Amino acid sequence: MAHVKIDFIIDGLLILSFATLLFVSLERSPVQNVRGDGFASETLPPFYINGEKLLLFAKVSPNIINVGSTQNRYLDVRIVDYDTEELVQNASYQIMIYKDDKIIFGGKFHSQPGLLKIKMEPEAKNVKLTNMTSLSVGTWNTTTGNITIHEPIFLTPGLYHLSIKIMGLGKNMAGNIRTSSGQVFDSWLSVADVKNTIIPKGGTNYNTTIISYYDRISGVTFEPSSRTIAWSMPFDWNMSRNKHQNILVHEEVKVPRSLFNGSPLQYGAFVNGVALSGRSLAIDPFSSQNNTIVHLFFNKQEITKFLNQGNIDISNKRMSFNLTFLQLPILQSSSELETENGEVSISLGRIPEQLAANSKSILLLSFKDPVTGVPINADVTYGVNILDPNGKSTFNETTKTAIYNTTSRIDVSFPNRGIYQIWIQIEGLAPLDSDAFDTSRNGIARGYLLVE
Repeated sequence: MAHVKIDFIIDGLLILSFATLLFVSLERSPVQNVRGDGFASETLPPFYINGEKLLLFAKVSPNIINVGSTQNRYLDVRIVDYDTEELVQNASYQIMIYKDDKIIFGGKFHSQPGLLKIKMEPEAKNVKLTNMTSLSVGTWNTTTGNITIHEPIFLTPGLYHLSIKIMGLGKNMAGNIRTSSGQVFDSWLSVADVKNTIIPKGGTNYNTTIISYYDRISGVTFEPSSRTIAWSMPFDWNMSRNKHQNILVHEEVKVPRSLFNGSPLQYGAFVNGVALSGRSLAIDPFSSQNNTIVHLFFNKQEITKFLNQGNIDISNKRMSFNLTFLQLPILQSSSELETENGEVSISLGRIPEQLAANSKSILLLSFKDPVTGVPINADVTYGVNILDPNGKSTFNETTKTAIYNTTSRIDVSFPNRGIYQIWIQIEGLAPLDSDAFDTSRNGIARGYLLVE
């Protein structure tokens, strides 16, 4: 195969979410069920073709698709050599997109440079393809890697099914297309749903935004006396379908400060009546001047815990959320954090356990896989930013490195009492089994430090 050297750095965390399943191997290896539901983007685990170890990467952009607009959408597909990080040239794909079990798009494509970038112009009334080089044996061929499709795609929020079949890899398109048995990757994309809601209270209207990074939002309500916002979305609670599947549910709420006026620790969140805590609830009071941004996220392990408790109602196949303002704050420092994309989990220790103002303190960080709970199989490059109760940075360091399976130490002093916010920015991973520097799992984990 021909290769072209590229930087193996995957950027951009997408509201369009990927779930991936590997069905077949050209080398007749056992079927692997590798799936991730609700994650931002996904590079599949290595697979083999003709003895070469490869990776498939797929990406849909832009970050947020406004389903009511005519902004263009993009689908990028590429295959990379696992060991050399080089782009594999002359790749042929069959791509199918489904919505509600119906095919909304399908076609065969051959990219001479290997990278296939499909630009989708959704405002078109008639389906047509442009910007390609030629059409041969039912396959659209491009010498640049770029193809434009004029077709209304990704116009409504919810789940989409993307099927990518590798028709072949080789020196020319004809040889590739004659490959009769290809490797198939099925992905479920979730186009984010954004609901802008007017909440009336005390004669004032408050603009509140709810974003579901998983599925369509419905039934948004507000209870004034308890200051509780409620909404729901479809969800299949049958975990037997997800034995090998990673799941991340991420909901985001932008609440006007004047509506929920108080400490960040006074926010409470519930899913189907079960309280969220720890890394499942992150409050960001500083990114917006007028709003507090609340993140609710939990993975398959948390969902399984909900089900094991036995007191959660799942009969209507919906996931119901409540965000409320607690009269009494929960005063405790965070001990478990997770990045907003669900890619990295962080254990946060403190010496002393109760932090005190104007004295030396030590923070201990260890980085784990959020699915398995074991140390991430990589050296982690990260940064730390600590904000005082007024949002002013009192500690900021970047490009720190935590060696695999070790605890990283941060020495810090807090000038005053109060509730501090800690932001841990994942800047990249250096896997132990590769020379690549992987930024595809970058994200920010947020937590709190209570200083007496």
